[in-house]
Amino acid sequence: MKINGQYPKPTASERTVQGPGKKGDAQGAKQAQGAQVSAKKTVTSELAMTKIRNVVDSTPDMNMDKVKALKERIKSGDYQVDYKQLAGNLLKDSTIEDV
Repeated sequence: MKINGQYPKPTASERTVQGPGKKGDAQGAKQAQGAQVSAKKTVTSELAMTKIRNVVDSTPDMNMDKVKALKERIKSGDYQVDYKQLAGNLLKDSTIEDV
């Protein structure tokens, strides 16, 4: 890129890169191999994240068996609310939200 008749200073990485057949071929090969390993790791982590996302998406947000059992207990009158525990949990949740 030419700016006002001058070329910008090359960066450190541009100064160390050497063409084929020069002294730095081994270093260039190592960098290329490192880039391939990095690309493989990226692909592997993307695949892992995709698998995890699929498992999370397929898992229901609620345990419907537990919900059904609670509904049946409420209908039959067997379910008793522990008001002290309910109040304690409400207070605990409200203090956590304030922090």
